[in-house]
Amino acid sequence: MDHQIDVTNMSGMYATRSGWNALLEPRVPMPPLVGSHVFDYVVVGAGYSGLAAARQLALRDQLKRIALIEADVVAEGSSGRNSGFMSPSRVSAKPGAWDAVAEFAQAGIDQVCKLVEELKIDCQLTKSGGYRCSVTEKGQAELRNNIRYLDEQGTKYSILDANGLRERIGTSYYNFGMFVPDTYVLQPAALARGLAANLPSQVTLFERSPVRQIRRTNKWLVITEKGEVTADTVILAANTNIRVLGHLSGYLMAVYTYAGLTTALSEADLRNMGSDATWGVSPTFKYGTTMRRLANNRIMVRSLYSYEKEIDRETARIGLAKSLHKHFPQLSHIHLEHVWGGILSITLGRAPVVQEVDERLYAIGGCNGSGIAKFALLGKELADKVISDNESRRTIAAFGKARWMAPHPFRKIGFDIASTLGKRMAGKDV
Repeated sequence: MDHQIDVTNMSGMYATRSGWNALLEPRVPMPPLVGSHVFDYVVVGAGYSGLAAARQLALRDQLKRIALIEADVVAEGSSGRNSGFMSPSRVSAKPGAWDAVAEFAQAGIDQVCKLVEELKIDCQLTKSGGYRCSVTEKGQAELRNNIRYLDEQGTKYSILDANGLRERIGTSYYNFGMFVPDTYVLQPAALARGLAANLPSQVTLFERSPVRQIRRTNKWLVITEKGEVTADTVILAANTNIRVLGHLSGYLMAVYTYAGLTTALSEADLRNMGSDATWGVSPTFKYGTTMRRLANNRIMVRSLYSYEKEIDRETARIGLAKSLHKHFPQLSHIHLEHVWGGILSITLGRAPVVQEVDERLYAIGGCNGSGIAKFALLGKELADKVISDNESRRTIAAFGKARWMAPHPFRKIGFDIASTLGKRMAGKDV
């Protein structure tokens, strides 16, 4: 059977450059795909899941050749735009719900840590622990409720009042918080770059090669702007861009969120920033603000959301600066040197989508805002599934199954209602 999927646009390009990438030394991208090629496997998307899938295919099937096709350049996609957290504990889980995936959450972190060590990737990976903080009574009640989930998981934590938080992270904004020591932080763009630079020899990386069309006769034909690849098997690891390739549009929604990095703080500024040299604060509620203090003495702030479309940089900058200065009024003279947007691939029920969508055509998406360790693991497990590894099916199944979403405009109406109610519930914790 011959069928064709036409794509009007799969550039994957953002309007803003990733601030994480901007902090790194310039890198020469690999050449784009030009001309006709034949590979055994094609992986579309060089984010964490695509990099992991390509690596595992090469390790498991060492006589086969893999093409890894990236629309932009490595680390300019969502993998280089997130906040850089990895944590096996999940304070928002319902009692009993975390048991099914706890071992796999830790396995994903272990996998990333092992590769960072073996490949000597300089991505500032640090087990610094993470804070969850609140300023409202609702937020404090939510955090106290979360404590029993942590107890159920056997996770260590400590409780801090306003004075304890001020002493450790330098802000008087919050009045209650918890510190969970099992959280890792890292430089996400540096991790993605390092993984891409150390792929097995059977993997050929093509950058700046947006996929325009996928066609199938006996094999799959993946067509880009300047070339094409014929392969037996294709893995779509392009997050929400999978939808424009004709798949999973009923399961994936793109929500943009925004981040900024300050200039490096001066010694005088640092004297008012608490005792922790590095830290990360995650919000109590979904629509809250994430913040980090980096080893290079910059502050990262992540906040704001938009549905399916990136807002302009200046609007994002104003909103992020307002949030930064609200939490740290002593930094009111500090500006944001880098501002960027990034996509959260959202599913209903927050479970990822990892499945075969057509014969020898697989897809993985739905990071739901926690994609580093989880999608590095699931990319590897999907590769194992492609090579018929039964154990991988148990891992993938443990994360649950995404539910179907109503189409536009009902989907946007649902997002608008949920975000309005979420922000109202969060109050000053936004």
